[in-house]
Amino acid sequence: MTKKLLCLILVGVFAIYGTKMTSSAATVNGSVAGNDYTLGFSYFRYDAKFEEFKNRMESAVELVRPSFSVADLNITREVATQMYLEFCYIFPNQFHVWDRGYTFNTQNNVVTTVNINYYGFGNTASKLTSAKGKFNMKAIKLLNTIPTNASDLEKVILAHDYIANHTMYAYESPGVYESKHSAYQCMVENRSTCTGFSRAFLHIMTLLEIDARIVRGNDNVDHTWNMVKINDDWYHIDVTHALNRSSAVMNQRLGHVGHQYEDFLHNDVRRRAFDPNWVTLTPPAVSNMYENSFWEDVVSAFFRYGDSLIYFSKPAPSANDGNRLVRQNLTAWNPSTNQTTQVLTFDAKWRTPTGYYSNKTPFLGMYQNKLYYNTPTAIWRYDLQTSQTQLYKDEANSLTGVQQIFEMAVRDNTLIYRIKEDANVSSRVVREEAIDLDTGLPYRKSEVSLCRTTNPSILLNDGATHNFATRGVGYAASTTGITINNVGNVPTGDLSIQISGEDANAFTLNKTGVNSIASGASDNFSVGFKAGLIAGTYNAQVSVKEEGEVIQFFYVKFTVTGTTPTPNNGISLCRTTNPSILLNNGATHNFATRAVGYAASTTGITINNVGNTPTGNLSIEIVGTDAAAFTLNKTTVNSIAVGASNNFSVGFKAGLLAGTYKAQVHVRNAGGMTQFFNVKFTVTN
Repeated sequence: MTKKLLCLILVGVFAIYGTKMTSSAATVNGSVAGNDYTLGFSYFRYDAKFEEFKNRMESAVELVRPSFSVADLNITREVATQMYLEFCYIFPNQFHVWDRGYTFNTQNNVVTTVNINYYGFGNTASKLTSAKGKFNMKAIKLLNTIPTNASDLEKVILAHDYIANHTMYAYESPGVYESKHSAYQCMVENRSTCTGFSRAFLHIMTLLEIDARIVRGNDNVDHTWNMVKINDDWYHIDVTHALNRSSAVMNQRLGHVGHQYEDFLHNDVRRRAFDPNWVTLTPPAVSNMYENSFWEDVVSAFFRYGDSLIYFSKPAPSANDGNRLVRQNLTAWNPSTNQTTQVLTFDAKWRTPTGYYSNKTPFLGMYQNKLYYNTPTAIWRYDLQTSQTQLYKDEANSLTGVQQIFEMAVRDNTLIYRIKEDANVSSRVVREEAIDLDTGLPYRKSEVSLCRTTNPSILLNDGATHNFATRGVGYAASTTGITINNVGNVPTGDLSIQISGEDANAFTLNKTGVNSIASGASDNFSVGFKAGLIAGTYNAQVSVKEEGEVIQFFYVKFTVTGTTPTPNNGISLCRTTNPSILLNNGATHNFATRAVGYAASTTGITINNVGNTPTGNLSIEIVGTDAAAFTLNKTTVNSIAVGASNNFSVGFKAGLLAGTYKAQVHVRNAGGMTQFFNVKFTVTN
């Protein structure tokens, strides 16, 4: 790394972003009649209005201000949303700006003020300074693995592989991802969704002065990836898809870094085979330069040494084993000459209960000019300077049955490997070991275990479920104690506790954090359910986090039984604008789905007295876990005569975060509930 680049990173790297933004924006503005390629997210023309919006937002976020004025720009809520999101995507170094939950103050649909939402790790000036220091140091570590004389192709490969090798996909629960969308969470917390991966990659490309973009999929493919320019040609590249992961078990294969053709340096034709359309306007990618490249068979990271990139190639036939595909070849590829040489060859095969895996290769890591790789029973070290191979960690005597070392990675100065019973990404990890490569000793880490306080033998780890006893309607709220035990060998650091999931509002915590727990010590908190819930089953997840990363979690489940009073057929509810759509006996009114930044809206409801006596005065109420997300224009109506009607409106509030909100609307008279219906509203990102 050059001293110039290092200094730029240490002072904040904002000069690089300013130069890049100005030149790129000028190029786009200069081609208004031609190619309107966006730098990041949206698809609108970069004009003087956006430039002014960008400058004001940049000034505000540098000082962590809560808002900034745009009254004179005369922009609508929709345009302001695009501009806000575009800022987040083209400035991944402004990682403390959260692209969810922002709000606008408007007058006649013209935005007057933009209210910025910040992540907790950067919502004050002091926190932001600390976060920037961590973020920049992580960038330095990555850039230190890329020689200054490397070609742009090599820089792209090495940056892609480093990010994929060091970051886990952030799952909150099976099939549900965590809200981790920033480059900071990808590079510092090492947990991210596709948005964070693409922003981190864009950030590194910016520092390397390689032109890159972020691309967003369409509504049917909620995904982001990158495009990168190499030798005047554009290519798609998808760091997220380099991971081999399973959402069902919230796991990914340690050390796996894929380079498959549909995800790695391919053109538009290949990309559209995966995603027929995408939202962002992108420069055309037409080159076939890297079609059918050898790296499509490489499933672990490349590492640079000398003039070559080193990797494990596809297994070859071995004469020592009946020409089966078990000959492992550690290979060096020189990109400037396109020549390969064999660094090391050996036979290794991973067994199955009935045979062996025919295409399994070792995973590869590198630290201080030494390569580390796994065979089924051991970790080996190869010294690139002396060409000597050494047995580093022997597990042969500790393995039983078909247990083998299936996964391995080197992250910074730590070697991690996993012992499993098969190679499937979703299979159980029998044991995971971590070694500090500077000392050769086990990596010291905090590790927590959760249990019921009243019954410590009932563990609540790794997605176990605590079932609260079923209660009938009219029950009282209740809690249960949870003990956090530090079963690691160092203090935990301060921990945060969080409830998430669709029914999170049905549950309570008595605290949202605990102080550092010493090794062998414990602390506690309680989780409970709220009173007043209507009949139904409620589910949520309780997570314990350290520095923003989930280190342990469990589920809670609570069921309320009881029958809803039978509606009086003398009352009928319907949509005011469409009386044929009845809303009786628990029918559901689905509000149209809106994107974050939407405006509040209501719908009219007509109450018809179809009985043979007046209704008496009626009360109207919204209940349920998400009741606060909805509004009523009135909470009472006077008695309705036979054959007559009255009306009210129900709506959803502005400023809700992405998610699905549900509640129930009750219409009651003095005798109890007379009629009811459900409301549902979904906000997308």
